[in-house]
Parts: sequence; structure tokens; C-alpha cells
Amino acid sequence: MKIDLRQRWICPLAFAAIVSLNVCPSAFARSIDDSIADNTPLLAQQIPSPGGGADAPSGDLPRLVEGMDGTAVTMLQVILRDLGFYDGAIDGNFGPKTAASARAAQAEYDLVQDAVIGSVSWPILLYYWDNR
Repeated sequence: MKIDLRQRWICPLAFAAIVSLNVCPSAFARSIDDSIADNTPLLAQQIPSPGGGADAPSGDLPRLVEGMDGTAVTMLQVILRDLGFYDGAIDGNFGPKTAASARAAQAEYDLVQDAVIGSVSWPILLYYWDNR
């Protein structure tokens, strides 16, 4: 069975399943049937866990909420800035401004507007960031 990741609704479902199975997204992307065009973007990249460190399994997409800080929050701020939702300082602090930007992005992409960046929001943000 061939999966066409260019269909908008398949990407979030596929990556939600991958993340829940704790499979590295880049390994999944390499295993997709060769019939997909070469210019199809890599939909996810490894993102460091909020605390970083060697304990984090490869391919983890951390769940981020307001009040957290770290390298994953910095990456989120960069993604939100590049997508045009965030204009604050890239400081790695998930404060009110980052939360408001996350809600705006979630509203734009028809997601639940809770400012929680988890297994549903990460793949969508990464997809649009990679295709900007």
C-alpha cells in the first residue's frame, strides 16, 4: 500500500502514530515508498528534549507547555518566528508571548488552541516550517 504524504490529513495522523510508537521520524521518512517525489520534504527533525542530555531517546518530540525552558523551547520559538507567529526574544523560555504565538499557530492550522506543543502540534509545525 502506498502512502501519499502530500495529502494534508495523512501527515498529522502518520506522525502521531510514529511518535506514539517511539519510532524515529527520520527513519520512517527513509522507509516511505520510493514512488513519492524526491522533492517531498523531510517532515520532522530530531528535536532535543527540554532538559537535553544523553537520556533522551532519538527522535523524541517533547511535550512543551507554558513555564518550561530549554533547547526544545528555543527551537519552538525559532519555528514560530520563521512561520510569522512569534516576534519576541529567542530565549528558550516558554512564557506568555510564546504561548500566545503557539495558540495563534494552532488556530491557523486548525488545531486545539491550548498552547501545548505535543504529539499533534509538533508534526504540523515542522511540516509547515520545512515547507516555508
